[in-house]
Amino acid sequence: MDQSQGLLTEVVFVGGPLHGTRVLMANPEFKMKLGSPGEEIEYCRRMVEASSRGTDVATYAPYGVTEREFNRLVVDAVMKRKL
Repeated sequence: MDQSQGLLTEVVFVGGPLHGTRVLMANPEFKMKLGSPGEEIEYCRRMVEASSRGTDVATYAPYGVTEREFNRLVVDAVMKRKL
């Protein structure tokens, strides 16, 4: 049996309409299409870290975002959360 089964991952979205949104998910996919039909955005997992709470934190950005833009979006999301 997979030991990670049953654990939740904190998923953070940066960029696109979900910018700054945080949700808990069980086994999030590598790529996710989210949004209304015809307005879907494909988010792709860019980073996974272990938090001090013992949960994994996976950061997703719209597919095709450059590394430089991803870094800027992460900083922006962190700064908004601290305000």
